[in-house]
Amino acid sequence: DRAAMVDIYDDFTETENIFPMEGRFPAHDNEIMLSKATSNETGFGTGDTVTLELNSVCKEYLVTGIVTALVNADCIYMTADGIRRLCPTYMPDLFEVYTEDGTDTEKLRTVLDETYGNSAVSLGAESEGAESYEARIRARAEQVMTALMQQNGITQMEYSIQANGKTVSGSSSGILIKDYQNWPEMVSTVMSKLVHATSVLTTLFMFLSAAVVMLILSILMESEIRRQRRELGIMKGMGYTSKELMLQLAFRIMPTALLAVVIGTLLAVGATVLLVSFIGNVPVNLPAVLLLDCCILAFCFGCAYLGARKIRKISVYELMTE
Repeated sequence: DRAAMVDIYDDFTETENIFPMEGRFPAHDNEIMLSKATSNETGFGTGDTVTLELNSVCKEYLVTGIVTALVNADCIYMTADGIRRLCPTYMPDLFEVYTEDGTDTEKLRTVLDETYGNSAVSLGAESEGAESYEARIRARAEQVMTALMQQNGITQMEYSIQANGKTVSGSSSGILIKDYQNWPEMVSTVMSKLVHATSVLTTLFMFLSAAVVMLILSILMESEIRRQRRELGIMKGMGYTSKELMLQLAFRIMPTALLAVVIGTLLAVGATVLLVSFIGNVPVNLPAVLLLDCCILAFCFGCAYLGARKIRKISVYELMTE
């Protein structure tokens, strides 16, 4: 037995950021879809029957699919009719509005406030400027109601206050909207910081790795030239140019570099598969991976070629006098 969050939609085909990696969306009141993490933890998969319990009411549901879940890892998905099997009085309290490109969100808020009444947050902010004693009492009551609605999930409240022989009363019946949340802005703010930090770290590690590779290849080429100094001098005497000998040494190291790139790519693919087993599908751009591998090989070849430039200092005359 385990607790789980529930994502409820009347029609999952209208969603834009939920992608089944296996099976299909739930369409009937006896169907659910599990997140990848929930499926791994519980052992249930597509085609299995799961028993859900809410307020001592138990119902069986058919698992129709598995969905990727990077954020809502412990989550199950079902239709509104599906949750009403467990809770007949269920009413949605969260509405997601998809706006067209270029829509002014502040104007949209104004339209919603004019249509349904000010939100709890708006009432709490507007009440700060009250002047009369009665208005201040109402303002304070609205602030308390706002805090309770936001923090404790209370949906209906009434108050009655006796002050200076007058009764000041009211309720939360006029507050139909609890709060507004602009998810694109929130996600953009969080992701922009995360992407920037990741980009900086990636760039730093890339330059450090490049510096280490250059240093290792330079030392390796210098050691190889020192070890084969006599043979390289003889080849120069036979007519080979310094560039030809540098290319030969650079090509000698390419099989090792190719093997290292292949092993690194396989390890990266293995890590991606491991990541997929926890959160779901992670897209991999194979052409981009192959292009990156080619760039790494080209970089290694260039470093080896430049590291072999000391061949130019080998003199056939000096070797003969030795």
